[in-house]
Amino acid sequence: MSILSVMIPSQCRVPALERQGYTWPMIPLPKPRGFWDYTLFSSIMTLALWLLFWLEASNRVGWPDAALACGAAVLFVFATILVRRGERATWIAHPTWQAYLLVSVGAFALIFGATYADAYLLHRGDITPNRIWHDITFAIVLTVGFLWSFRGRFRANRPLL
Repeated sequence: MSILSVMIPSQCRVPALERQGYTWPMIPLPKPRGFWDYTLFSSIMTLALWLLFWLEASNRVGWPDAALACGAAVLFVFATILVRRGERATWIAHPTWQAYLLVSVGAFALIFGATYADAYLLHRGDITPNRIWHDITFAIVLTVGFLWSFRGRFRANRPLL
C-alpha cells in the first residue's frame, strides 16, 4: 500500500500521481492563460515594479508608488493579452529577430517608463542625466544579450538555398 493510496481515496485516484516521481497530490490548475494566470503575473509584476521604485527612490515609497506599480502591471498584462490575441499570426508562430527585438524593446520601454513615471510624478529629484545614461546603457546591454541568446533560432529559420 503506497502513501498515495492512503492520502487519496480510491475513487479520486489520478493515474499520473501513482508514479513514484510524485509524492503529493497536485491541485488541478486552470487552463493556461486564464484569468488567474494573468492575475498572478500582474501581482508578481506589481511587486517587481514596486521593488524597482523602492531601489530608485531617494525618499520613502508609499501607497501612491504601489498604485502606480499596480497600474503599470495591469497595463503590461493588457498589452500582453492584445499582442497574443491572434496566436496564429506569422510573427508569433515563426518569429524573426525583428519580432524578438520589438518585444524586448517594448518590455524595457514599459518597465523603464513606469520607473521614470514614478520618479517624475512622486520623486522629482531622482531624475538626473547620469541616471538616464546608465539606464539607457543597461537597456541596450540587456537587449543585445537577449538577442544574442536567441541567435541559434535565427539561423535555423533561414531557408536553405
